[in-house]
Amino acid sequence: MRLRYLIAIVLIPIVGYATIDLYSPEFIQARIKPVGEVNIATPQGAQPVTAVAAAAASPAVASADTGKKIYDSKCVVCHGSGLAGAPKFGDQGAWQPRIAEGIKTLLDHATNGYKAMPPKGTCMECTATDLEAAINYMVSAAKGK
Repeated sequence: MRLRYLIAIVLIPIVGYATIDLYSPEFIQARIKPVGEVNIATPQGAQPVTAVAAAAASPAVASADTGKKIYDSKCVVCHGSGLAGAPKFGDQGAWQPRIAEGIKTLLDHATNGYKAMPPKGTCMECTATDLEAAINYMVSAAKGK
């Protein structure tokens, strides 16, 4: 008698599980559905603003804060120690000849690479505006500002 109950207890879940189609589209959608949703309400009568529209409306101007963040996270690898001939951060003697070439040349070198510096340095995701902000940050430090 106990053996029948034991067999029933073991087989009933297995049989029930075997009837579920784990690869059906409905079952897959149920497994991967988002946990929650974001719903941003706008005031009555106001037009919703998407992040893309807001970014397109604002000019692409990088701040000095952006330049510092990029330098601290990417450029410091080489420019912090002078690795592979990179001019050290704040070293007026190393930066003066480069500053004399102009920001356009410095941006071209940063974008396309120069000597041991690979294109975009270590910041592959940086835009030209981001690179220019980082360059301006390093140049202003070399000028003592």
